[in-house]
Amino acid sequence: MRVQLTEIAVIRADTLAWGHGLHGYDAVRLAAASLWQGAMGEQVTFSTFDRRLWETAKRVGLTHHPADLPALLEAWKAA
Repeated sequence: MRVQLTEIAVIRADTLAWGHGLHGYDAVRLAAASLWQGAMGEQVTFSTFDRRLWETAKRVGLTHHPADLPALLEAWKAA
């Protein structure tokens, strides 16, 4: 699915980047997913293995994948 990058999306990405310490493109991906969810009126799943991005996706109301990233990362570290 392609989501058009609009001025609203850029403003949302800017807010996410500054508010949550995200890198530029990560903030754009998250903003697009968040806006898409709002436009569709249905839950969107956001998948990432970056802990900060995963936590922020959860904060903005997206379903996040994997369900328990911190535990998964710890298991990988222990392996």
